[in-house]
Amino acid sequence: MLKTKPNSTLMVACVVGMFLNIAESVLAQGIDVPLGMRPAPGKSQTIELLGGDKFTGEMKSFIPGLREGEEDIVSWVHRDAVDSIRFKGSRVARIQLNYLPPSNLPKAKIANIHLRNGDMLSGMVSALTGEVLRLQTWYAGEITIPREEVMAISAGEQVSTALFEGPNGTKGWTGPNLKNLDGVKVDRKLVPNKGGVNGWSYKNNAFYTGGSGALVGRSIKFPDMASISFDLQWMGYFQLHVHFYGDKLEQYSGNSYNLRLNTSSATLYRMSAAAGQSSLSSTSLQSIRGKGQGRFTLLVNRKKSQITLLVDGNLKQQWTDPSGFAGRGNYLMFASQGSGSMKLNRIVVDNWDGRVPTPNTSTEGPQKHDLLLMADSDRMTGKLVAMEEQKVIFIPNVIEEEYTVPMEKIARIDLANAGKLEPLAPPPGYVKAHFTSGGTLTFMMKSWGLGEIKAENSLFKNVIIRPDAFSRIDFNLDADRPGTDDPFGFK
Repeated sequence: MLKTKPNSTLMVACVVGMFLNIAESVLAQGIDVPLGMRPAPGKSQTIELLGGDKFTGEMKSFIPGLREGEEDIVSWVHRDAVDSIRFKGSRVARIQLNYLPPSNLPKAKIANIHLRNGDMLSGMVSALTGEVLRLQTWYAGEITIPREEVMAISAGEQVSTALFEGPNGTKGWTGPNLKNLDGVKVDRKLVPNKGGVNGWSYKNNAFYTGGSGALVGRSIKFPDMASISFDLQWMGYFQLHVHFYGDKLEQYSGNSYNLRLNTSSATLYRMSAAAGQSSLSSTSLQSIRGKGQGRFTLLVNRKKSQITLLVDGNLKQQWTDPSGFAGRGNYLMFASQGSGSMKLNRIVVDNWDGRVPTPNTSTEGPQKHDLLLMADSDRMTGKLVAMEEQKVIFIPNVIEEEYTVPMEKIARIDLANAGKLEPLAPPPGYVKAHFTSGGTLTFMMKSWGLGEIKAENSLFKNVIIRPDAFSRIDFNLDADRPGTDDPFGFK
């Protein structure tokens, strides 16, 4: 046998690697985290109680009550406590996890699975038959879902590469009377902007305002082709002005575009320092009346001077500026001009690939056929036969023979049962977990130990999930949260 001398460099590297792995499993202040979990730098986990109290630290365990009337117990580690703090599960509002997703996630094509109860899971579809969909995930292994519970399958990304996601605080944002209410107990009846100059208030990853004249904005380096999305909730009559690609953080000067939204319409204005403001036309928003919420997306093509508006993923309007692109800067600003209250969150600015969704022409109620939307905006109706080996087998109505399409060429599949969305209130004892990559999962938590959550719901039993799949977990979904969630009682 050939003998070799020990490689000292290799030995040092192994020892260093061993200590790095150990260090990665320990938070600042010496709080242990499960092997493989990566806490986000500069962020700590927090537990919030229904009464408004909040503690930083680390989740240790969840133990359900075994007998009727016995409390669930949440054990929490705090750096200033000698032993674990044991909280009653019935008094926990949420746990903010702040984990980073693993760095070695699979590169396979990821799909988003939209379920009938409103949840959305991501993973690789390994098979879809007439009875079930099998989803391979990094966070829970293979999950089997009854086909009748699947409403749609859309293209997804495992890790966000957005240019901006937030708000995560007030840093970087500016505006008159901007307040940070994190850690402040706020009575729902209190309008935080009451008196003086109206402004936006920040709390729990969202901006709020209760009056006209509130402005908040920041600088974002916009690319030539951008997607700008945000969630908006409102009470009463709202009017929101969204300024983008602006060169001034001012409402009525500079060079930018201004999208004016209210409960009935959306109007795009061109703002020019030389020529003033002019309307590029309006579109109806009757579909959101009575809903009190919506997700709005602006798709911007600077070189073509085109701006497209999506509401809840549906194409509403596309404008082409005949005078050329007006935006001359990198400011994004939100201004309230209505008397109602608003909650603004999940703001995402990202590069856009130029693809515009096909207008949604479906009517209320179940579709008679499956709908295949291609990445190049083509569409066809027919029957989804199966999915396997990253391919879709589809029978279009026009040719009535099997047609095979690679998954990477598909933007979305709406199944024939779409329209039967049933986001019913989860059963008592369920939690709602929010994935770091987007989407949610509601389930009964059976336990939470070192590096794993044991969960079950009406779709699956005894599934083991990695906690670092989630950004936060909401508990006691049917409980009132006075003074903890938001200033106006938004859900």
